[in-house]
Amino acid sequence: MGNFKKLSAAIFDMDGTIIDSEPLFKLIANRSASELGFSIDEKTYSTWVGLPRESLERAIVKSLGPKFPLEDFKRIFAYNWISHTEENGISPKPGIPELLRRLSKEKIPLAVATSTPTEQAERSLRIAGIHDPFDIIIGGDQVKNGKPDPEIFLKAAQALGYHPDECLAVEDSAIGVESAVAANMFTILVPDTVYPSNKIREVANFVIPSPKTACRVILAIFRDKSK
Repeated sequence: MGNFKKLSAAIFDMDGTIIDSEPLFKLIANRSASELGFSIDEKTYSTWVGLPRESLERAIVKSLGPKFPLEDFKRIFAYNWISHTEENGISPKPGIPELLRRLSKEKIPLAVATSTPTEQAERSLRIAGIHDPFDIIIGGDQVKNGKPDPEIFLKAAQALGYHPDECLAVEDSAIGVESAVAANMFTILVPDTVYPSNKIREVANFVIPSPKTACRVILAIFRDKSK
């Protein structure tokens, strides 16, 4: 998984890692399902967190049953998501705006590797006020194989012009860590809504529960390299 002293670029997951979108997803998923006469319990929702789009859709149907109107749900969710975020915004995770500003100032190449489709990801990043520091945004629509396959991280590294073991990956979910580790990247896990298993804690290079602390560690890694 590489040595952090050779790291030259940083690749971030988006939802739950740099923007605080998971509570919004949960709120809007529940609201949208309720409009269709369905309910989502906590345990069920937790199994959906971090899944790429196709896997998520399969999981929703498996959880809520074959009679669940998935296409109607997707349409209602999209409408509710846009209207809610237009009105209420999207918050960046604590410490992220300052971290990105300082990494950008240090001329560290930055990318986003997210399962969210690119156009939607760009919109979310703009609403959160953190779009501009990123050189590259790779959405789930740009890859054939979603996380935990390493394709999205490999594509992001290639777009930045760096070898995977020169890239730091920052993730919030187990499936994302698996993807980044499979891409041979130095991986930091900052858990969001689901705390990782022992297996995932062992494969990540660092597990840092506090987003603000994680930001300080990431900045220190790149500052150490520049000395």
